[in-house]
Amino acid sequence: MAPYDWPLNDPPQQQNNPFRPHQNGYQSDEESIYSRNVPLRPKNPALSNSQPLTHGPGFARPPFPAYPEPNPPTPAPSWFDPPKVHIRSASVAASSSMYSAPPEWAPQDPYARDRMPFSTPFGPKDMHRLSYAAPIYPEILRAPNPSRIAETETAESSTPGVESVAPPRAAPTNKRLVYKALEWRQIRLVRILPERMSALRCELVQASIDNAPRYVAISYAWGDSGDTQNILVDGVSKPITTSLYGALKALRRRNGVVTVWADALCIDQSNSEERTLQVQLMKDIYSKAQSVSVWLGPEAEESGLAMRLLSHLAHRGDSPAYIKELINSKARRREFDAVVRVFEREYWRRLWIVQEIFNATNVDVYCGPTRLPWNVYRTASKVFLRHKEDLAQNFQSTPFDNSPQSMTRSRVPYVDVLVRHGPGSLPDISSLLSFGDTSILEILRASRSKQTSVPHDKVFGILAVLPEEIRENFKPDYNLTVRDVYINVVDYLVTTTERLDVICESIHFPPHANANNLPSWTPDWSHTPQTTSLGLNYDFKASGSTKAKFSFKDRRSKLAISAVFLDVVKTRGVAVGTLCSVDDHLMAFLHWRALIMGDRDPQTKEEQAAVREAFCRTLCVAQLPPQLKDPKKWSRICFQSFASMIRERLPFLSLDRELTTYATSAQEISLVSQKRIVKDTCGGRMMGRCLCVTQNDNLVGMGSGFMAPGDIIVVPFGCYSPVILRPEGHGEYRFVGDIYVDGYMNGEAIDEWKNGQREVEEYLIC
Repeated sequence: MAPYDWPLNDPPQQQNNPFRPHQNGYQSDEESIYSRNVPLRPKNPALSNSQPLTHGPGFARPPFPAYPEPNPPTPAPSWFDPPKVHIRSASVAASSSMYSAPPEWAPQDPYARDRMPFSTPFGPKDMHRLSYAAPIYPEILRAPNPSRIAETETAESSTPGVESVAPPRAAPTNKRLVYKALEWRQIRLVRILPERMSALRCELVQASIDNAPRYVAISYAWGDSGDTQNILVDGVSKPITTSLYGALKALRRRNGVVTVWADALCIDQSNSEERTLQVQLMKDIYSKAQSVSVWLGPEAEESGLAMRLLSHLAHRGDSPAYIKELINSKARRREFDAVVRVFEREYWRRLWIVQEIFNATNVDVYCGPTRLPWNVYRTASKVFLRHKEDLAQNFQSTPFDNSPQSMTRSRVPYVDVLVRHGPGSLPDISSLLSFGDTSILEILRASRSKQTSVPHDKVFGILAVLPEEIRENFKPDYNLTVRDVYINVVDYLVTTTERLDVICESIHFPPHANANNLPSWTPDWSHTPQTTSLGLNYDFKASGSTKAKFSFKDRRSKLAISAVFLDVVKTRGVAVGTLCSVDDHLMAFLHWRALIMGDRDPQTKEEQAAVREAFCRTLCVAQLPPQLKDPKKWSRICFQSFASMIRERLPFLSLDRELTTYATSAQEISLVSQKRIVKDTCGGRMMGRCLCVTQNDNLVGMGSGFMAPGDIIVVPFGCYSPVILRPEGHGEYRFVGDIYVDGYMNGEAIDEWKNGQREVEEYLIC
C-alpha cells in the first residue's frame, strides 16, 4: 500500500471546512499538493476541544500500527528563495475570532513528520512535511493570481497629478530609506500608488524643477513629531507624522497614481546642505505645481457643519441682509462654533503657509473628506470682517469657561477668531511688498505670530514672497546660528534703508528667555510677543527726515547709534499685563491718573485741563477716534467713560469728586461706546506698557512695561519713535523698547537740537 493511500476498510469522512467561503481567489498550501476531492484531515484536539485522536467523527486510521518512515527531508539549496507568505487583510481575519493568529509551532499530529515552525524555509518538494493536520488559517493563504495585480486601470484624468499605472508589489523591508543626491535645481516627487491595500505605498522620483511632471504640492502642519504612522517608500518602511499620513491618504486614488511634493518626504531633513538648497527653490516648487492641496486635518468637532456655513457665506456674502439673518439665527449657532474650531486648527499657525498659498496658482482645501476651493475660505473670512459689529453683538465674550461661545481654547475672544484667525491671519503680501526695501520688515512684523519648527525659518520661511533683489541678500543656510541669521536682518535693514526702525521690534516685555543669545537691539523673531511695536500700526516720525548714524562693534555684538537726548525716567506706573480684562484697564487708569496728577501738581484749571489732555492722548498714543479729534472733547469723553465703568464694575471703590462728576455726566454715552473706548481705543494700546513721568521736563510717556526709574529716553536718528535705554556701566546701554512721549512724536526733538536746545550723543548698545 502506498504511504498515503486510504485503507478500504475504514473510509474517511468528509469534514466541513469553515473557511471555504474565504478562499475564493486564493489557493491554500494544502490544495496545492492534494486534489480538491481529498478530504481534510481531522481537527486538532488542542484547538477544537474534540475527542482524542482515536475517537470522534471523521477520524480515519489504517489498521496497522504506523506508516512507513519516509526518507529524511532534503535541505533547501542555498540559491533557493523561499516563497513569501501572504497575509490577508484584517477583514478576512476577523471572520473567525477562533483562528486570529497561527500558533508558533505546527499542532501535534501523528501524521506530521517534522515539528517545524511556520517561519522555517522550505523547498517546493518539502511542502508535504508541513503539518497536514494544521487547520487552514484565513490569514495564511497563497497570494492572489499575479495576473489580477497587473490589471491596468483607467486613470482619473481630471485629477491633477494622476496617471494610470500598475504599481509593483514590493515587499516591505527593514532597511532605512536612503536619499539619492540631487543635482542642480532638482527636486524629489512622491508617487502615491493606487489604493490596493490599507497601507500607503509610495515611490520617490527625481526631476528638474524646470521640467517636472504634473504634481500637487501639499501644504500641511507637521503636527506632533512623536505621533507617527508608517508608510512604504520604495519598499522601505518610513515613519511620517500622522498629519502628513492623513494628507497622503486623502489624495490617494483608487485608480491611478498621484504625484505630490511634501517637504518631509521630498527633502532629506537630516542633510542641512540639501535643506538649504531646497528652501531656495520653494517659490518655484509651489508656483509651478499644478495645484496646492491644503490639509487642515481629519473631520472632527463638527467640521462638516463648518464647511456648509463657509459655502453659504461665500455664495451669499454680497447680501448684507442675508448675512445678518444668518448671524442672528440661533439655529445656525452650532455652525459658527464649528467654524471657530476649524479656524483654530494648528495649520493656520504655520509660517510656511504664507508663501505656500501666496505663490500657488490654484489652491484646494481639504478638511477630512470635504474639499473646497481656497476662495471659499477667503471670501467667508472677508464676510466675517465686514460684519464684525454684528458678530460682536450676538457672540459676546464673557469670562473664560468651557463654552465655545465665550472664549476659545486659546483664550482669544470668539469674534476675534472668526475675524483674525483662519484665512484672516494671513498678511496681505501684495500690499506689504509695496514698501520696497523695508518690505521684509513689514512681512516679518505681520507674520510674527506664525510658528516654525526651527527658529531659522522665521526668516527663511518668508523669503519666497520677497522680490529677487532682497532674496539675494538672504541665502538660506542652516549651518548659520540663529544669532547670525537674525543679526543679518538688522544689518541688511539699517544698511539699505538707513533707518533704525527694526530695533524697535526687540520687545522685552513680558520678559522671556534669550535662548538665542541675541544682543538687546536684535529682535528675537522666534519669540511671539503679546504686544506690538508702535511702528506696526502708527505712522510716527520722531526723528523727522534724518538718516541713521550707526556702526557695528565687536563682531556685530554691539551697535553704536547717534541720538538726541530727551530725559531720564523719574517714576513709572503699574504695568498693564498681556492677559488683562477691562477691570485691569480701569485699575491702571486710576493708578496712572494719581501718578501724573501728583507729580505735576497742576494748580489752575487751565493747568489741570492741560494735564488731562496729555494724559488722555497718551492713553491712546494720540490715536483719537475720528469723531473726537478735538483734544478737549476727547479728554472729557475719555474721563466720562472710565469713571462710569469704574462705578459700574468696581462699586467697592469710592470715587473722588472729579471722577464722580464725570461718572454722573456720562449718561450721554452709550454703554457700548464706553466699553469700546476703555477696551479698544485705550486698553488695547495700554497692554504691555506703563506710564512714566520724566525727571527734568516732566514729560509724560507710555512705554515698555520693562522700563524702570533711571532709564534714559533718546530719539535716534532715523527712527520713528523715541526709545528707552538702560545704563549698563562702562558707557554701554541695554535696549528696553520704544516709547510714546507726548509732544515728541513728529520731529520736535530734532527741531530743538537744530536750535541748540538739545544735545546729540553716541550710545553703544550691547
